[in-house]
Amino acid sequence: IFPNPANSNITVSLSQSLKGDFSITDITGREVYKEKVNSDNIQVNVANLPVGYYTLSIVSGTKMVHSKIMIVR
Repeated sequence: IFPNPANSNITVSLSQSLKGDFSITDITGREVYKEKVNSDNIQVNVANLPVGYYTLSIVSGTKMVHSKIMIVR
C-alpha cells in the first residue's frame, strides 16, 4: 500500500490477482469505502476521507488480508 501516509490517492499492489471484496473502515469500525475487486492492483481516491487511521481489508474466498493506513493533509 503506497503512499502511506496518504493524502489523496492510494495504490494497493498485491502479489497475485484476487477476486473479492475490498473495504476501508475507520477506527470506530464504520465502513467508509467498499468495492468489488478482480485485480492485483487497486487504486482508491481517499481525498474525501477525514484525517486519521483506517483499516484496509480484502476478502477473497477463505483468504483475508488487513492492513492499516493513515490519511494526512
